[in-house]
Amino acid sequence: MNKKFIPLILLSTALLMTGCAKKEKSNSGANPGDSTQTSGQPASGTVVSFAAADFPAANNSPFEFTKSGLTISVSKGYTGSEYELFRVYKTATFKISGAAFTKVDMTFSDYVKDTNHYDGGGFGEVSGFTLSSDKLSGSWSGNSTELTFTAANYQVRVVTFSVTLA
Repeated sequence: MNKKFIPLILLSTALLMTGCAKKEKSNSGANPGDSTQTSGQPASGTVVSFAAADFPAANNSPFEFTKSGLTISVSKGYTGSEYELFRVYKTATFKISGAAFTKVDMTFSDYVKDTNHYDGGGFGEVSGFTLSSDKLSGSWSGNSTELTFTAANYQVRVVTFSVTLA
């Protein structure tokens, strides 16, 4: 081997080992073990959490927002940082739609004014939804791309909720 080429070979080897040199593209189009998601959607099993303070305020009107492929729609209510909760006014709907999901967990306000409660007991019957005995938390399990809760009994104040993606 010609002694002039040894430094060049050593430099090329060093660059490849440190990742500074450009690697050839594979003909397969994907690298084995590359788990990067290309769909733009979070991975299955991802829990997407929602806090009212993270979304623009709306009062006494329909509002909608989207996060991680899920759209939350309230037909009449309030959200914002002032009270840090989602109000769903009596007879209004709270709808989760979009990406497929398997679980929804909610916590509700324990606020009582006079004899008015604002807990999860305000929601009417929803198949698969279980409300705790104190009505301050609830959970839905199933497999869906849309779930609608209706505040059939009284105003509901959702403090937090999270959705587990399918």
